[in-house]
Amino acid sequence: MRLLTLFLPLVVSVCAHADVETLDNPEDQGASPVVLEPVPLKLQRYQGLLSLHTADELASLLMRADAAARKVDYQAENPVALVLHGDEIKLFERRFYSDNKKLVDIAARLDAFNVVDIKVCRRWMASHEVTVDDLPPFVELVDDGPAEVERLQLEGYVSF
Repeated sequence: MRLLTLFLPLVVSVCAHADVETLDNPEDQGASPVVLEPVPLKLQRYQGLLSLHTADELASLLMRADAAARKVDYQAENPVALVLHGDEIKLFERRFYSDNKKLVDIAARLDAFNVVDIKVCRRWMASHEVTVDDLPPFVELVDDGPAEVERLQLEGYVSF
């Protein structure tokens, strides 16, 4: 019995060691080694969709974009597209800047760091007598806001 307690751990150790060597050395099994190569991932693109066209809704989208940008895996190559085509455009008018300073400043900062790309509908501007000079220089103009939203969706942008 004493011999069994001495040799049993030795036998188990030898068997375990033999199994590890067999697994670690695929050439011994006749299999070729597997080479893992990195697979390029397509970066996801997002657009923030406004349905209520209010200051609160826009502020919420900007805060979400800001929080996403603070994450370690944030990709600055693809900012969140925000297409404005409703009353939220008024928030960016120079004459209302003092009332909306905080919101406009956050939008400007996020645009400067390529976190968001703010686009404004020319058609809405024309129907509400808003000119390009009434808006801050960081906003980009598009001819038709709803058409731009649809174009981005067709390009693979998903809701943010």
